[in-house]
Amino acid sequence: MKIKATRCFCALTIALLAGCATQGGDNAKQEAPAARVEPSRATAPCADCGKASASKAAVDGNLAWRQGKAQDLTDARNLASWAQALKLPLTILVARAQKRDEATGKTEQVDALKHVVLRPLSVDKIAHSDKTWAEVIRELGKHAAQANAHEAQQIVVSITTRAKPRVVQWLNEGIASASNNQKPDIQIFEAKQEKDTALFYQPLDQKQFN
Repeated sequence: MKIKATRCFCALTIALLAGCATQGGDNAKQEAPAARVEPSRATAPCADCGKASASKAAVDGNLAWRQGKAQDLTDARNLASWAQALKLPLTILVARAQKRDEATGKTEQVDALKHVVLRPLSVDKIAHSDKTWAEVIRELGKHAAQANAHEAQQIVVSITTRAKPRVVQWLNEGIASASNNQKPDIQIFEAKQEKDTALFYQPLDQKQFN
């Protein structure tokens, strides 16, 4: 889509330049030898190109959406690489997301982050304030909050009663450390066993994925 739009814009620009150049040439023949008129004619294409560029930019209603999706996916991949290097069970899932451009009526698809999952949680280490687990939970909360600046996010926690206070504390600390003040929706559920524990965040609108 982006390549096609760029080619169309280039074609439009070339057509404008050709049209203006022809007009300038005709005027030069009709008004010769007043060649000093030509420089003023040469400035016309720049104004026309600027208008065409502004019009094209206004039509791209999905630009901010694409940029937000790309940024969130990059951030999540960096988080996963860091956590996996520490032998922590954090994974991400990527899926095709789609959005309709209201200006053109076309539906666009991009690879996007579906969710980030930390599972299972080490209840014993969390209950004893393990620094590595504290850091990864804070980072997960921070990334969720930053993604929330682009679109509404949801954090889901499944944790035992014993470890719940620490998880909630670290999660809130991570959210508070984000560069924006938009807090994601948080859902907390009680897990009976450690194997049932999990912590993940995802876009609130899951219907956008194929």
